[in-house]
Formats: sequence, structure tokens, C-alpha cells
Amino acid sequence: MSFFGGLGFGFSQQIEEQDRLEELREKLRPARLRGKKFCVKCGFCCHARTCIPTPSELKKIATFLKLTPKALIKKYYAIDRKSGDEIYYVKPLGKNIKDLAGKFIPASRTFNEGDCVFLGKNNLCKIYPVRPATAKASKCWLQDKDKENIITEQTIKKWGGNQLKKQFGIDGNKEEEKVE
Repeated sequence: MSFFGGLGFGFSQQIEEQDRLEELREKLRPARLRGKKFCVKCGFCCHARTCIPTPSELKKIATFLKLTPKALIKKYYAIDRKSGDEIYYVKPLGKNIKDLAGKFIPASRTFNEGDCVFLGKNNLCKIYPVRPATAKASKCWLQDKDKENIITEQTIKKWGGNQLKKQFGIDGNKEEEKVE
């Protein structure tokens, strides 16, 4: 099962997302479509989905951007959790969810987030030197996404034990309740 497949999207949302990704593949021509076995800096991965930092990576990104971690979350991140999971984590805003800065993402809006907020001109990452491991693991030229999905799952587990609240003073449960 893919990482996206486990999130409980509706069938029509899955079709919409697959169509969007197919259009992006054709437009951006990622490495696999070019027959390359290395990153061609097309930006497909950053257009396709945002990456999830660990709590320690989030602190490095905050330092890099000269913000406190909490200010970073309130400006550039949204709070999420997988359906049926108790672990709250953050991920960068996509252009379709910018209005959710510092807030919980309702399930109806997680399927198509749009370009990562850190995707800059010419498809270059604005936080490239401190990008999360989930971004480093994205290798579009590989057919098998299992390793990427495993790294994402491991990253989410690092948010366990209520790290969002303990380290950054944000209660994911309360943020989610505001949405309901």
C-alpha cells in the first residue's frame, strides 16, 4: 500500500490527485522520464507532495531561516496526522493550503496540497542545505517507493510521545478540535 493509499482519501480525490500528478510529470519531465538516474532538479517531488521534518530537523530549518521553531510552524507549516493515528506532526504548507499555517489540516484537504511553500524560482528548494531526510529520500527515478515510504513512516514516529506539544508548545489535539 502506498503512503497516500493509507490516508483514507475518497475515490474521486484519488483520481483528481493522480491526474494532477500525471500533468506535472509531463510538464516537469522528472529524471525517470528523461532516462536519468540522478536528480535533474525539475521540482517534481516538491510539486507532488511536501516532505515531513523530524522535530530536530524542524529546529535546524528554524535556525536556517532565523526563526523560532514555533514561529516557523505558525508561518510555514500545517499540523497533520494520519487517519487513525495519534501522532501529530508538521509538514510544510502547499500552495493550496497556505490558509492553514499553524493549523490542523482537515482530512478533506490533505490529498492535494500543491507546491511546497519552500519551492522557489526555477524549482529550487529555499531550504536545500537543511532539507529533511524525507526530501533527501525522494528519488523519482526509482520505480520502488517503499524506501521513501519507510523513511516517511520513521519520521512520523519521531513525533510520537506528543513531541509537537513537548518541544514546540502546540497541542495537535486542540488544533484538530478547532477544525471539527
